[in-house]
Amino acid sequence: MLHIGYTTPYRITLLVLIRRLCTYDYPEDLISKFVIFLTKSILNEDSVRETCSEPTLNQVIKEIRSFSENDGSIHATIISITKEVKRYTLSPCTLKLTRIYLDGNY
Repeated sequence: MLHIGYTTPYRITLLVLIRRLCTYDYPEDLISKFVIFLTKSILNEDSVRETCSEPTLNQVIKEIRSFSENDGSIHATIISITKEVKRYTLSPCTLKLTRIYLDGNY
């Protein structure tokens, strides 16, 4: 999925999550869950091709929120991830696509 010549907001989200993983920027007890999530997301290429759709940011956040029953530790991580994704996806060339992605309205 990451080998395609264009970048979508979902791929930006995955790249942000990978970068954060490489810098150990997750709560220690959740690192393994992020690794599993990223692996499944990257290997999910066939499903994305068949359905011609990628998960929205809200769907990704909902999945991440399920990683922990302790809302305090995951809440700060989710806010940080969301801010970083929005920063990278709000360039003029991806703005329209990003609005669709952030809203989840196709």
